[in-house]
Amino acid sequence: MSIAETNKPGVAAVLSLIIPGVGQFYNGTFWRGIFWLIITPGLWIGSGGLLGWICHVISAVTAYNHAKRSLNDADNDEKLYSANAELMKREENFNILKSGKD
Repeated sequence: MSIAETNKPGVAAVLSLIIPGVGQFYNGTFWRGIFWLIITPGLWIGSGGLLGWICHVISAVTAYNHAKRSLNDADNDEKLYSANAELMKREENFNILKSGKD
């Protein structure tokens, strides 16, 4: 089972809303998680809290969007695999018919 199949966008968003960066870790994007873990506390302290809230929300939204995109990519890959398998079957059948005429 791949990372994309196990991640849920809602869980990623809640994790990043609680602790910015944790939702990104949950999604498997380590460096994005490190970024949010460093930037958000800096903005909390530097702006007296105002920009910290904004970073919390942005972190949660980006974690949600990344997890959702990963799920969509996994679904698209599965559909593409099914279509390719069907095409291979058709090609195989065509080759059988073609070799029978020779």
